[in-house]
Amino acid sequence: MTVTLGVDPGFSAESFYDHVLSKDAQRVLVRFQEASSQGVVVEQGAATLMDIVSHLREEGPVILLTNAHLLICTRCARAMPHLRSCLPCSPPYQGHYILLIGFDMRKTHFYYRNPSFKNRICCISFSKLDEARQSYGTDEDVIFIYNTSKHQSST
Repeated sequence: MTVTLGVDPGFSAESFYDHVLSKDAQRVLVRFQEASSQGVVVEQGAATLMDIVSHLREEGPVILLTNAHLLICTRCARAMPHLRSCLPCSPPYQGHYILLIGFDMRKTHFYYRNPSFKNRICCISFSKLDEARQSYGTDEDVIFIYNTSKHQSST
């Protein structure tokens, strides 16, 4: 699911895309066009936090594009107070994919794997994750992972 099928033309004015946008725009557009022939369903729209929670509860993991600057793990921050985010960054936006693996409704936290860290489960509040995944540059890209064997007909 994404809010933009293709590349948002507004990104051309952003420094985080200025060197790669023209090269990547065509590649991205072709990938969207070929998605269905590869068995990938792409929907245009914005997933809510409850959509994500529901998917985690009923189906399994979710891959999210986030702004690494806003990806603040509460566990890492307690263990390493000098570390503000889970990824050292210098530009205003740095796209970074994470794998959501669970949640705690009582604490309003998501649990995720950050590919930048080995053998660590990170934790982030619902509100901080929402900010990181809705940051300009992410297009609110969400990949819902389904267990295909669970959805196949038994007939």
